[in-house]
Amino acid sequence: PSSRHNKWVTAVKAKEIFWVTMLTICGLSACYIGNELWLKFRSMPTQLAVKDTHVPLYEFPFPSITICPAIKVKKTKALEYFSKYISIDNDTIKTELMYIMSALSTMQQPTYFRMAEYVEKSKHLLPLFRDINLTDFMLTTLPTCNELFGRCNWHGEVISCCEAFSLQRTEEGFCYSFNSLTSEAGKHCPLSEVLENEGIVEEDDYMYPGCQLRRNTAVGTVTGLEVFLYKTNMSESLGLGQRDKDGARVMIHTSYQFPNAGDGIWLRSEEGRRLNIMISPVITVTSSRVKDLSVATRGCVFPDERELYIYHVYTQSSCLIQCRMEFILFTCGCHMYFFITPDDGKPMCGIPDLPCINHNTLLELWAVVCGISKVYRVGRERQMLHICSAGHIRMLTPPKGTPGFESRLIRDSLDCSQCIPTCYETTHEIEMESSPDQRTSVWKLFSYLDVAYGNLGSKKYQRDITFAWTDLLGGYIGNKCIYLYALTIDQLTVPQISNCKKKIRRKMIDILTYAYRASTLSGRRLPKAYQSCFGSRVNMNPKPAPMFWKKEFAWSYSTVERLAIAKSKRLGNIFREYARYCTVHGVQYIFKDNSSLIERFDILNIITRRRRRAYYSRCTWLVIVLTSFVCASILVHTMWLKFNSSPTVTAVKDTHLALYSLPFPAVNVCPMDKIKRSVAYKYIADRINVSYQESELDNFLNVLTLFQHPLYSRMLYYLNSGISGFLSQLTTINITDFMLQVLPTCNEVFNACFWIGHSYNCCDLFSLQRSEEGFCYSFNSLTSVKKSECPMFSTLDTDMDITHSNSTNWECILRRNTAAGSTSGLQIFFKQFTKSERLKNASIITGQPAVRVQVFYVNEYPESGMGSIVTAKKGTKLSIMVKPFVTISTDRIKHLPVVERFCYFPDEQHLSVSKSYTQKSCLIECRLNYLHIKCGCRPYYFNMLDNRIPVCNSTQLLCIAQHNSELRFYSPPIGNIRGFLLTEMKSPLNCSQCLPTCHESVFDLDVDYSLDSLPLTRHSYGSVDIFYRNEGAVKYERDVTFGWIDLLVSFGGIAGLFLGFSLLTIIEFVYWGIKFLIYQYNKPSSSNKITPKY
Repeated sequence: PSSRHNKWVTAVKAKEIFWVTMLTICGLSACYIGNELWLKFRSMPTQLAVKDTHVPLYEFPFPSITICPAIKVKKTKALEYFSKYISIDNDTIKTELMYIMSALSTMQQPTYFRMAEYVEKSKHLLPLFRDINLTDFMLTTLPTCNELFGRCNWHGEVISCCEAFSLQRTEEGFCYSFNSLTSEAGKHCPLSEVLENEGIVEEDDYMYPGCQLRRNTAVGTVTGLEVFLYKTNMSESLGLGQRDKDGARVMIHTSYQFPNAGDGIWLRSEEGRRLNIMISPVITVTSSRVKDLSVATRGCVFPDERELYIYHVYTQSSCLIQCRMEFILFTCGCHMYFFITPDDGKPMCGIPDLPCINHNTLLELWAVVCGISKVYRVGRERQMLHICSAGHIRMLTPPKGTPGFESRLIRDSLDCSQCIPTCYETTHEIEMESSPDQRTSVWKLFSYLDVAYGNLGSKKYQRDITFAWTDLLGGYIGNKCIYLYALTIDQLTVPQISNCKKKIRRKMIDILTYAYRASTLSGRRLPKAYQSCFGSRVNMNPKPAPMFWKKEFAWSYSTVERLAIAKSKRLGNIFREYARYCTVHGVQYIFKDNSSLIERFDILNIITRRRRRAYYSRCTWLVIVLTSFVCASILVHTMWLKFNSSPTVTAVKDTHLALYSLPFPAVNVCPMDKIKRSVAYKYIADRINVSYQESELDNFLNVLTLFQHPLYSRMLYYLNSGISGFLSQLTTINITDFMLQVLPTCNEVFNACFWIGHSYNCCDLFSLQRSEEGFCYSFNSLTSVKKSECPMFSTLDTDMDITHSNSTNWECILRRNTAAGSTSGLQIFFKQFTKSERLKNASIITGQPAVRVQVFYVNEYPESGMGSIVTAKKGTKLSIMVKPFVTISTDRIKHLPVVERFCYFPDEQHLSVSKSYTQKSCLIECRLNYLHIKCGCRPYYFNMLDNRIPVCNSTQLLCIAQHNSELRFYSPPIGNIRGFLLTEMKSPLNCSQCLPTCHESVFDLDVDYSLDSLPLTRHSYGSVDIFYRNEGAVKYERDVTFGWIDLLVSFGGIAGLFLGFSLLTIIEFVYWGIKFLIYQYNKPSSSNKITPKY
């Protein structure tokens, strides 16, 4: 027996040791994983994710365009101004005054050093102009709006330049800006209006006058802002004494930012020259949850968190401008005239202060100066901003300890560490091209600027917190649940509550023991339910009780039994029984068996104090359960709102997608000379038998040459030149057939072609391509005539399937590439168009011989008016570097309604112009349908669509030209949205049905013109080299934010976290509900109820 006892004791101890060890291991594991979650939260508090790769253009304002004239100081006006203070009859004085003008004209960031020479030569005259207000002087000598701007167009409609442009303060001096809230016309707009315009906050019903920014919906040349400048008046120019000899600088920026001085694009004052700027916006937004983090943690500032005195909306660029201005204020004791200054008693810098400004902005200055500039309030924080600089205001001080900087450079830098990035930011990717333009208006007004969107949508990034507090809480609780099974309500069952329950239970056992003794004496037995509840703790064979117990409990127990039987048939007992077995945490503590038992023995009035404690315990648990239920409901509601507000999410799937997994871009080559004159003369002579003048035929050929979207209006000049009678005689001419016959052949356009370094026959690589620019030649395009019978595709997977299924049909196989770098793609060498075949006035219509090269996706049509011009000059080379961006959508996206995903899959919409749906093809069809409605025909280049719709003949060309402006802009697809005029909202061209494609491919292009010494290039009239810039592409994937399974898991996780709720809980509820209905159906009548007898 002793050995058995020892073995039993040893087994018990081993069991205890095992479970203590397991508990310790699980506890340490939970602590380790919890610590890892906290470290991850601390190391990466915020994350930046792709929100969308195709945000509609109408959702944000058109970029601000600032134009700074090369002439900042007009000589005649300046001399007239100076003559009020000194005599200027002396030529020496005039020369020195010219130096002062040059110093003021070159006083610009970041090239203050240019003024050093002029300040030195005129320093003895500077004190004489102490009383001159420099701001007034610069405004007086600035070219006026009417002197600078010749004409302005918006959406193809003429607008007043002086109403569209207003005075703009910059670090380059005074300029003129369009669509800018930092200009003098928009500076009164409050912060709320600025944030509403940019889409940062929700719009209200009130719009401040002059604060509504213009927006756009169209893409391509002449669809945005067109500006024509007058020729620079060289008699007012300072020549080498100003930054640019003529023209103007163009700067692109966001509406609530100041333009960045020094970043402007030079617009030359030259006849027939066009500067084309294509813009692709990139937007970064930040969720409101990030604002709860400190500025140091999130690393950015919201626009309304700091207020600058130069402008009331915070941006990093504006903060840096103010930092530089405060450096000048500290070193020279005056404010620069560029910006609005605070009321601090400091004067405006004048002409005598030029030496100080020059001295403190030179690179050679070594004396370190430090000063306190401003006290900002950031939320509840107050931050002292210091300026420490050695005068080099072009370099900012890097963080302490940053490698790669010489100590001298750090000493000579400007400390603007308080200027951190903005949480909301819009940047603009720019593609620009300067090319000749033969329009009469361009030749009359010299400089021509065309600013438009380059893509139908913009990229949008969203900054959000890595872990919300709910995510962190869920991670911690989930971690504990895995290892220790510790839930929210279970944490509250502390040992003290257990001890209290044990004491109450012990007292109840004593009472039942006496009750059992009394029942024994009276001949009654204790109900089995009570015996099974307390088990062996109730002494079922006690000693006989005293006689007074028998008498007292004989009546008491009889009453208790009758009441128990009566209560067992009540609804409350069913609910108590449900609560006893309910899996929702905490409910069982509200209706604990002990509490019910106390209630049953209430008539004994023995445990009044214990009953009161039980009542308080129930109330406490009731409050806890209700609180948990409210918290769970709030989080479930938050998850539902997040699901509704952002049903889809775009993530970067791969930053180095193999090039062979997608087709090489399609390339379109359009000759600028589309008509061979001799062939055209012969064609017309063979088909009409009436006499006509050759000038009439020349004008008709000019009209057909200009028959291109979006420049149909250019035909009006020749259509109104008295050829209406001649046009009526040409109605029998099939313009489609005519343009095909007179088009330069493939052999007349191309000299040689190379694909991946191998020589090919150009006519085998290129085929006829229809476009809104007319007939062209394209490579690797499924919309070309040769590949018109090939199946269409959009996704990469489908593309690979089609490649395998059509392996024997080389006409339908799209060419691919694996390499990147120059000469690794497509090389094209051109011939010169025969001069004798050019139209008589071709130099006025199309300029010098050239071709237009466009890069586009294989199942789309080329965008008319876009692309790069390759002039027919020997030795010239155009290099086009391509970086692909691919966006695919998962199958789960397809289950969402179109209004939520805001895109179409290729097989969901059917177009007549293409077998595969794309947004560009849909817009083309929309414009063609509009022309059919207005003019009853379609242009010649899309004659294959519907035989019931005729091709426009010679007399219908005037109708198309008259409706040109309506085709440049289509009404926004939603109702009342700010940024559009009433006439724009009512635009007759409605293409709101043309949504983006769910599978999309776009190309980021870098264009470079150069001279090439290759022998073939020297003997060809222009060449093009198109190749991949990198060895991989960027792939995005669009998916649902929450699928129904994800949503169910999220809801279940929250409910399980706070209440222990699960699907079994629902089944239990159904079960007990059915039980309740059965009880109600079989409910005993009142006559059968047992009534206590007293």
